[in-house]
Amino acid sequence: MFGTAEIGGDAFFKGATIAGFASFDRAKIGGDVSFEGATITKSVLSKRAEIGGTAFFKGATIAGFASFDRAKIGGDVWFDDATITGFVYFEKAKIGGYALFKEAKIGGNAAFEGATIGDYAWFKGTTIGGGASFEARQ
Repeated sequence: MFGTAEIGGDAFFKGATIAGFASFDRAKIGGDVSFEGATITKSVLSKRAEIGGTAFFKGATIAGFASFDRAKIGGDVWFDDATITGFVYFEKAKIGGYALFKEAKIGGNAAFEGATIGDYAWFKGTTIGGGASFEARQ
């Protein structure tokens, strides 16, 4: 969808329905990305993406997985009240602020192996159907 795209400002898809993948692999976005309340019928692919601001997925429904492996996010990551039927991967990701998953529902594994989170990670009330990993890696 937006793989390798360069967007100088924000990218808003608040409340959108995307019939397929939302792909931002290797994209560079200068501001925030918002999928707040959106429905994505496949998965979110954001491997090695660079997001200057915050990634908002609050209340989103993702019928698949969310992959942010090696992504660089300057602000926070918000998945509060989101539903992800598959796994969530933030392996070796760099998050400048918070990682918020309050009341989220994750159907598969949640992996943050080798991730750097600038502030805190909050998973209060979150349901994870698989395993959870926060191991440090080099």
